[in-house]
Amino acid sequence: KRDADDYLRGVVAEYDCERKLMAETERLKDGRLPRGSVPYGYVYDGDAKGFVRPDEEVACFVPRIFELAAAERWWTGKLIEQVRSLGCPGPLHHKGRALDCGSWDIVTIRNLVRNPFYTGVYDPSFHASARMRNSGLDLDGFGIIEDHHQPLASRELFLAANEGLRR
Repeated sequence: KRDADDYLRGVVAEYDCERKLMAETERLKDGRLPRGSVPYGYVYDGDAKGFVRPDEEVACFVPRIFELAAAERWWTGKLIEQVRSLGCPGPLHHKGRALDCGSWDIVTIRNLVRNPFYTGVYDPSFHASARMRNSGLDLDGFGIIEDHHQPLASRELFLAANEGLRR
């Protein structure tokens, strides 16, 4: 009986994993974001284009962060301090937690600047779960959706900011 119970639990877990993988595959193909994975500066809106709209509270800070990253000269500590001095709520605040401008760090800034979502592009590889990335499925096969939603940064600013991070 114990072996059968263990076997059936394993089958149920495997089935559940496959079901979630299929649901995520459909979501990625359709260009939909789960409510909990909306990037900083946006809020989920089922009626809006791409199911997201700019968050009035923080969207104005996003281009400014890109401009700081694109600046000619900066170092990590200076960039973090400049972003914090903007007074924008940190990403933890964005997720419904307490207001904290100090929650900005270089990893958070780098992840924001490298995400093409801010240019209005939906790239499934940026929004896939670890389960999907480890599944062996070709994420490039889903295709990138241009003009998916309202952008917060121009393509030129995005490229300049990423060049600034590279430098």
